[in-house]
Amino acid sequence: MSSSSTRPPLRLAGARDLRSRLVLATLARRPVEIRRLRADAERPGLRGDEASFVRLLDKLTSGSRISIDETGTTLRYSPGTLCGGSIEHDCGPSGRPIGWFLSALLPLAPFGAKPLRLTLKGVTCGNDKARSADALSKIAAPLLDKFGCKGCAIDVERREAVTRDKKRDWTKQAGSVVLRCPCVRTLDPVDLDAPSQTKRVRGVAYATRCAPALANRCAAAAREFLEPLHVDVRVATDASAQRDCAPVAGVGIVLIAENDALARGAERDAASMEGDASPEALGEGAARALVAEVKSGGCVDAATQPLLLTLMACGADDASSCVLGPLTARAISQLRLVKKFLGVTFRLAQEEGVVRATCLGAGLRNASKGVS
Repeated sequence: MSSSSTRPPLRLAGARDLRSRLVLATLARRPVEIRRLRADAERPGLRGDEASFVRLLDKLTSGSRISIDETGTTLRYSPGTLCGGSIEHDCGPSGRPIGWFLSALLPLAPFGAKPLRLTLKGVTCGNDKARSADALSKIAAPLLDKFGCKGCAIDVERREAVTRDKKRDWTKQAGSVVLRCPCVRTLDPVDLDAPSQTKRVRGVAYATRCAPALANRCAAAAREFLEPLHVDVRVATDASAQRDCAPVAGVGIVLIAENDALARGAERDAASMEGDASPEALGEGAARALVAEVKSGGCVDAATQPLLLTLMACGADDASSCVLGPLTARAISQLRLVKKFLGVTFRLAQEEGVVRATCLGAGLRNASKGVS
């Protein structure tokens, strides 16, 4: 990536899309000033999870300048150089799952001075705001491989299925996820057409600090729903011993539909066994959601649209295209942000129930990666 720009900061307002704004500012080497961060709220300024994300971004870069005014409602960020290397961060105290951090940071991973080994501690399952680490492992890592990041991997070393109890301290007994990504000079252009027929469904049903039979029941319900569709279905189970996990029970499932190109996924989890969701309801719900994702027709699922569009915009100064299902509100917002920060405009065309997105990449280059 090029050296830091002397351009004036880009001025924005509000806390919406804060993570994406900061990540794109880092990629574009563009200083940014974000004002009125919940200025009218009862508790104005950055939330604890956002502050944790800013600290992680500071760890990933060298020479960044970050300042917050006295009221906490104005954030000034001048990005430094992505350094790569071995980095560790505890996501647990923020009250957000690991996927909330990891999904936003993935576009930065290939542009470090050294190959990145990022270890994140905390909750590995997902919720309505973030994907699970298992889903990112099977969907996002292969997607980065398509852009030339060969050998990129997301390893779930220990699962943790607790999401909502923020009053407890999970730092001693938490999930662990490791992102390994090589550094590249530039991202390759891609041409991702509508996927072929689903070849197989893979997944994992997991349970922490509760009976292993709950994971088995969850997996069985998913298999029962999917097997009549005549696809190869395999759902593994993972039941953690009580000594290896946090003191609140949880169960969840992640299902991945695979074909010859990319994968699409769906997931369901119960934040604690005090909820009303039965293991059978979780398994069947995930299976139904997966079928809906496959029917949407895109080369990636709805939750992966923003990541794919961002990687295309960051790619080499060449044309990239992909086929997507109905665009989500989050994807539309990301399109606006990449235009604002990177100057990349997408051309969208309707094609028989799907959307073809085409762009000319911004040609971002990793200055730390020598010319081959």
